[in-house]
Amino acid sequence: MSWITVLWSMNAAACLTLAAIYLLVWSKHREDWVPLLFSFTAISVAVIAGFELATMRSETTEQFGTLMRWAHVPIWVLLVSLVWFVRFYLRAGRTWLAWSVCGVRSLALFLNFLFSPNLNYRQITSLQQVSWWGGEKVSVAIGVPNPWTLIAHLGLLLLLIFLIDATVSAWRRGDRRRALIVGGGAIFFVTMGSAQALLVIWGVIRAPFFISFPYLGIVVAMAYELSSEVLRAAQIAGQLRSSESALRESEARFRTIADSAPVLIWMSGTDKLCTFFNKGWLDFTGRALEQELGNGWAEGVHHDDLDRCLKVYANSFDAREPFTMEYCLRRSDGEYRWVLDIGTPRFAPDGAFLGYIGSCIDITERKLAELDAQRHRTELAHLSRVALMGEMSASIAHELNQPLTGIVSNAGAGQRFIDRGDVDLQELRALLVDISADGRRAGEVVRGIRRMVKKEETRRQSVDLNDVVMNVAHMIGPDALLHSCKVTTSLKPNLPPVEADPIQIQQVLINLVVNGFDAMRDTPVQNRKILMATERNGDGVIEVSIRDYGVGIPDEARDRLFDRFFTTKREGLGMGLAIVRSIVEAHHGTIAAENAAGGGARFHFTLPASVTH
Repeated sequence: MSWITVLWSMNAAACLTLAAIYLLVWSKHREDWVPLLFSFTAISVAVIAGFELATMRSETTEQFGTLMRWAHVPIWVLLVSLVWFVRFYLRAGRTWLAWSVCGVRSLALFLNFLFSPNLNYRQITSLQQVSWWGGEKVSVAIGVPNPWTLIAHLGLLLLLIFLIDATVSAWRRGDRRRALIVGGGAIFFVTMGSAQALLVIWGVIRAPFFISFPYLGIVVAMAYELSSEVLRAAQIAGQLRSSESALRESEARFRTIADSAPVLIWMSGTDKLCTFFNKGWLDFTGRALEQELGNGWAEGVHHDDLDRCLKVYANSFDAREPFTMEYCLRRSDGEYRWVLDIGTPRFAPDGAFLGYIGSCIDITERKLAELDAQRHRTELAHLSRVALMGEMSASIAHELNQPLTGIVSNAGAGQRFIDRGDVDLQELRALLVDISADGRRAGEVVRGIRRMVKKEETRRQSVDLNDVVMNVAHMIGPDALLHSCKVTTSLKPNLPPVEADPIQIQQVLINLVVNGFDAMRDTPVQNRKILMATERNGDGVIEVSIRDYGVGIPDEARDRLFDRFFTTKREGLGMGLAIVRSIVEAHHGTIAAENAAGGGARFHFTLPASVTH
């Protein structure tokens, strides 16, 4: 067997072997066209090598011409598959250029079968036996070149332009390895193969065609780069397997820890559906894991809490923010228990959102204690209001005495008009109007007293603090006269409303004002003043202050002023300011006190404005 036969056969065998390998790769990943296009390219080079070997062994001009004609078919497959391989693998190259190459090569293939003997030669006059390396003889055609072969050369020129464009684009994008090996290799070997074929056809050199070897260089470059991709994929696959193994081990550890934790633990995915509940949760609810997964857990939430819980969860999930909520969850014995649920978003190291993880603890005992404490605070506040009304009994008597005296006086005047017999209906009507007004005024006083001493559930509503201050100033007016004290107000206009119980806020103000009266017992009469003021203190906060001109706050009492059972009064119980603080804090506010410049003390508390304003 000659060395030419061996060499060209090895060329074809190498290409077919590589084609078979990547056909197998493509069969596993059929959505990827790159391995298939590479296989077509390699098979085409192998077939071209076979045609080249056959032409070198040709004995007649007709046989040579026929082989050249049919060699254009694998050449067409080679160039078309090469174009689209580069287009998909480098993700570069102008599409219109790719279609132009395919179009011109298709036209050349058509003309090849239109002309005789083929597109390369108009006529093959003879075959010359040329002595090649080692003294081996090969057949070389001598004939007249076909000018239409320039169409094929135009296709090769367009192919080179396309390859250069794709290579430059990939290089600029940063894929320099691919651009250099695939793009650069294709440009180099296409140029070599095209030059050799051109020189042979136009008779510049007397040699057989061996373009299969330059194109073998392209196949080798493509296979080298693809093999690198396969190796990288294998490494990644190995890393993934290691990561999956580590992940399974980590997940097993997490489940062991979660199941032994003394809290209820849950997890959810990116779709808001729960994917895990620990043994503590399942033991608490008495349900199977399959029942709780997804949104099944919501079946155990009390219907009064369900809508609120789902809203908090959905809003926090959309904002990727932690949340805390309290709700009643049905226990395995059917009893509903209060739980505190704390949810935290989970993120991957690259910042990708993974879902939520949360934990719940049973807070039923704490909730019952809070309700009991709230009931006691309500009772203390009620008793405090009753005590305040007792302290203000003189003021109340004075407040009622004025309208009642007016009623008696007007009624007596009416009787005298009737006894004289000269009744003036206009005067009698005026007396009745005055009696009615005094009666309504006395009724308002009584209703105000009833509201203050009535024991009922706290009811929040939208309240204008300026109105509350003015009502208290009017209510406390008679008591101020008895204490020879002047009460003034300084109210900030257009204050936003607050959500509060107006009766409890009145109680706070009255308590602070009455304390101010007591603090000014030894103050000269001309200096006895109380200033009630309102103002905005920052965004969304309203401040109310009570300023007196009494003895001020002793240093030793400053830190304990609002403690229960602590008092500076000789006959005090020490509950007034403690109740005041509990009311303010129950309204989500704060209270403080300090000595004021010029003498006296200033008590001030803040309340949050309504969220709708």
